[in-house]
Amino acid sequence: MRVLRRGKAVEILFALAKGPKHVRELQSEVGGSASTVEMRVRELLDKGLIRERALDFWPFRKELELSEKGKEVIRTLTLQDNLLAPAPLAPEKRAKWILVLLHAMGGKIKGRVRLQKFMFLLEHEFGVRVPYEFFPHIHGPYSGDIFEDAAGLQERGLLRIVGESSESRELFGGRRPSMDYALTAEGEEKTRELFEKLSDGEKRALSSLKQRFGRASLWEILRHVYGKYPRESLGAASGEGGR
Repeated sequence: MRVLRRGKAVEILFALAKGPKHVRELQSEVGGSASTVEMRVRELLDKGLIRERALDFWPFRKELELSEKGKEVIRTLTLQDNLLAPAPLAPEKRAKWILVLLHAMGGKIKGRVRLQKFMFLLEHEFGVRVPYEFFPHIHGPYSGDIFEDAAGLQERGLLRIVGESSESRELFGGRRPSMDYALTAEGEEKTRELFEKLSDGEKRALSSLKQRFGRASLWEILRHVYGKYPRESLGAASGEGGR
């Protein structure tokens, strides 16, 4: 089941195996961003692996618990020695694409939206199969795993995440915070090794991405994505905030 391979999905199931929890308690236990945990919860609810129950006593709130289907998945994962549990973050694996993307863009990307859209365009526009699954979201195609992996890379000292970026000024006149992503010296050294191991086609694709969109304004990038990939951009024009 593909949802089990997404960030925090298995952790959520194992946390609920200990007992029902409110979503805030769940986030506190499994970690990660609130948006990622909430997205995984919605997906697990849709797949019938977890369910909501309303307490009939104070504080009369809704809690999440495993469904029978979810309990069966937990039993299977346990028997398989948790083979589907997410592997520790390794730059050489999934998150390497954040590093090589930053490298191709000169070591820095301004803003969360650009990071998301560059990764999306690398696959959909230039044919590189990146290991991130995108969903329609605010400002177009979105993968919460990108931010989870970027945070992990920052913990490893390979990149810096700093706010506030020019992105917020472009979209909201500077009224809302944003984040910029930049390779550290250690990250740049590591990424040069990773970049050299890419195929010639992958290197050309990254170069073409920089040439086509590296100097484009954020509005130009978004107009291109919304216009060319409308199904993947559902909700992009909702007017809600967030980057």
